[in-house]
Amino acid sequence: MKIQVDARLLHGGGIGRYIREIVGRWLAESSVERMRLFGRPAELGPWLEQHDARGLSDVVPWGDPPYSPAGQLRWPSLARRGHWAADITFFPHYDVPLWAHPTPSLVAIHDLIQFKHPEGFPTWKRAAGRMLLQGAIEKCAGIVTVSEYSRAAIEDFSASAAGKTRVVPNGVAAIFSPPTEEELRTARDRWAEHLPFVMTVGPAKRHKGLETAVRAVAMAREQGHDLALLMVGLRPGDRDRLAGAHGPDAAGWIVDTGPLGDGDLRDLYALCVALMHPSLAEGFGLVAVEALACGGRVLASRIAVTEEILGEHATFIPAGDTEAWRDGVLEAAASPRPRSVAPPAIPRWDAAARTTLDIALQVAGKS
Repeated sequence: MKIQVDARLLHGGGIGRYIREIVGRWLAESSVERMRLFGRPAELGPWLEQHDARGLSDVVPWGDPPYSPAGQLRWPSLARRGHWAADITFFPHYDVPLWAHPTPSLVAIHDLIQFKHPEGFPTWKRAAGRMLLQGAIEKCAGIVTVSEYSRAAIEDFSASAAGKTRVVPNGVAAIFSPPTEEELRTARDRWAEHLPFVMTVGPAKRHKGLETAVRAVAMAREQGHDLALLMVGLRPGDRDRLAGAHGPDAAGWIVDTGPLGDGDLRDLYALCVALMHPSLAEGFGLVAVEALACGGRVLASRIAVTEEILGEHATFIPAGDTEAWRDGVLEAAASPRPRSVAPPAIPRWDAAARTTLDIALQVAGKS
């Protein structure tokens, strides 16, 4: 099968992770004979050197940011490039071309957060997003999403999604597994000045609920518990805004870790008192599953999607209830998770990539 992929977000947050894990594995699949990637050659070139051992790929430069009018206008000319015809086009998000839309296409729709929680998104962005989402659903031949919760939201948004939406849960990279005792000792030495700590992963977007995590840890500290809060994945300015209401002392216990590799993140998952996952909304909640895979403890908001994905393996706390989150943190600190407790069965990216490719083959009529 010959596939073309919108890879402009190769290094773009959660969708970037999704593209790298899915498409990287497709390049090794015997059923894939050619692949055309649209994106920035400076990003795609080094990545393909590591993942395209068979030399299957072509790169078509496309530097327009996603969700931009320029990208929509440029697509028709881009689509004419290349000396072979694609059997299917894969869009890893719902920013699909509304004109000259390639057929057939498979679209990944991860969540509908900006419509369920509009307070974190400007009006113009919601209006544009609604038009793109409806267009993606109507024009594509198939949809993949990451949870039953998201599938229901998509089908509630548009009746056109019914019958062509499939759930393929995200996976977890192999590095997210319990570290060895030696790796844990090394990590403990590195992070010693912050022990004991709880942690969060993700930017301080409104729906992530990080204000709840900060207030809960502040309340625990007021009761005499010397806990730090390590925050991974913050954007510039996030930490100062979150810490602002807690006085100058917050500089000592709210720690912006800066960018971390997967190995460092694994170590923190294993070392922390708990991962705090206080989101108001998610499509899947990958970081919580990563933490579980590393043998860590997870405190998660009691919302439909986290209950679906995490099941009995997390402690659920009402979203936004600061006192309940404080109590959850204190309970976790008082009863650390034994290292001998094995992590639950965890979905992996190999299965996610294989299932998504099978769906692509079906949509393209190649199965």
